[in-house]
Amino acid sequence: ILLAGILLGGCGNSQGKKQSTENRNSSLKAENSSLKSKQASTKHVKYSNQNYALMAYLKLQDQSAEDLKQNTDNMHWKQDENNRFTIDFGAHTTVMTVTNKQVQITYDKVTKDGMGQGNGHKIYSKQMLANEFGSQKNVLDEILDTVENASKESDRSNSMSSIQSTQSSTTNNQAETQKNNNSNTVPN
Repeated sequence: ILLAGILLGGCGNSQGKKQSTENRNSSLKAENSSLKSKQASTKHVKYSNQNYALMAYLKLQDQSAEDLKQNTDNMHWKQDENNRFTIDFGAHTTVMTVTNKQVQITYDKVTKDGMGQGNGHKIYSKQMLANEFGSQKNVLDEILDTVENASKESDRSNSMSSIQSTQSSTTNNQAETQKNNNSNTVPN
């Protein structure tokens, strides 16, 4: 009886160990799945060429997106081509060209003779920029929205000025034509 009890106790104990191991494995699988899910969600963040260009500018200037956001009223932002962007604040222009894996920056670098023009060059990898500035994407998007809206307003304002100028010119031409027609009239 004693021997049967030990055998039965050993079987129960081994089943308990087996259950404990299965529970632990199940827990590790769930944790691993959770980590993979988190990694997948962080890898899927998409950055536009505009985002990368701004990130490179921030890196060059050693600024945060919040710093730049405070100065968007003075910022001139232009997209020259699909992947080439310029930024200036009324004086020197910085050009960012976004390629597949990196951003090339050309800027005006101070020389012993004064301020150079397009003489500074840096290259930043997209991966490094995303690692450093990726958490600021929402602020980068706000900056882009602000400067794009300002650009549209400026274009609209310039267009209205052009229309008003054209209307004024047309009115003046009509008045001149009427005056000429009146002076060519011969009284009876």
